[in-house]
Amino acid sequence: MNKRVTLIIGVLLISSITIITIVLQKQNIRLTQANGFKRNFNSHNPSLIKQVEFPGIERLYPSNSRNIYLGGRDPRWGILTDLSLKQNDTQKILTNIPPDLLLFSEGFFEDNIQNIVTTNRPILIRHKTDSSTTTITKLQVPLLTRLAPISSTSMVARSFDTSQTNQIFVKLELNTGKIIKENPLFRLNNDGGFSTDGILNYDYNTNTILYIQFYQNIFYALDSNLNFLYKSKTIDTINTNTSQSRAFSNPETNKGSRMSSVPLKRTHNGTCVGNGRLYVLGSLHADNESPEITRQNTVVDIYEIKDGNYISSFYIPNINGKKISSIQIINDTLITLTKGTITTWKLP
Repeated sequence: MNKRVTLIIGVLLISSITIITIVLQKQNIRLTQANGFKRNFNSHNPSLIKQVEFPGIERLYPSNSRNIYLGGRDPRWGILTDLSLKQNDTQKILTNIPPDLLLFSEGFFEDNIQNIVTTNRPILIRHKTDSSTTTITKLQVPLLTRLAPISSTSMVARSFDTSQTNQIFVKLELNTGKIIKENPLFRLNNDGGFSTDGILNYDYNTNTILYIQFYQNIFYALDSNLNFLYKSKTIDTINTNTSQSRAFSNPETNKGSRMSSVPLKRTHNGTCVGNGRLYVLGSLHADNESPEITRQNTVVDIYEIKDGNYISSFYIPNINGKKISSIQIINDTLITLTKGTITTWKLP
């Protein structure tokens, strides 16, 4: 019996070592293979200013001021702080909103108003931090996937059209929820918008909307009224990423969702804008990078918003062994998030 147990333990141990070895080999191949592009690195990387633990914090929401708006899994709860990163700042809890209503939601902070947008049932919840009043507005779109505030009275969003098979860009009025303007931007190919999925940013310095695709090295610039400005490319080499989608339905409720039916490779791990520049968390190893440095750092690529041209790149060291998940820019300060930790850096 003891020999049998020893044999089983030995087999499991060998299997575990084999799996770990295969994973490490695949990671090493990914970091050493040539990808056909190089980065232009700054002579200096950002310098550390301050690092503070915020237990439970998982999200860094957009803000149009010097405030930093942090959130956890429950979007009713958040911390509003600033570059001092004080942990005793007021926490806002929307206890009158059912948590199941906010299961799929995004948030942003605009002129002392905490905004939560439910994307599956498009509703805008606005909480004034100075008066503690809350308003709820139904948005006149069937479903939201991406959004970005562009002023205290409006936001831009990517939404499904009435056919539920294509996505378009809409400008929405925050007080009424009405659509101000629409722009399809992409050719409608009835794939649920997965092939062109991405992230929305708005730069207040240039009044420019940026849409950076997840699965192709392409980004678009629009003005604040959704008029097309230009199309540009990121420096990585992922220019094709086949996407197929299918509908998944629940026969009991006769409801469902549309999702990608194949795994997709992302071109970046997040973006932000500031000072007229676009900052992209790169996900692909460049030919002139050291694999060891890539493992120990997160790389950030910088682009000029006025024309979409690539400027340079820099590294941010891993925090507690983890890569950066979100970034934000306030003047010459870079704010980074790893789960539960906020760090500020002086930009070079």
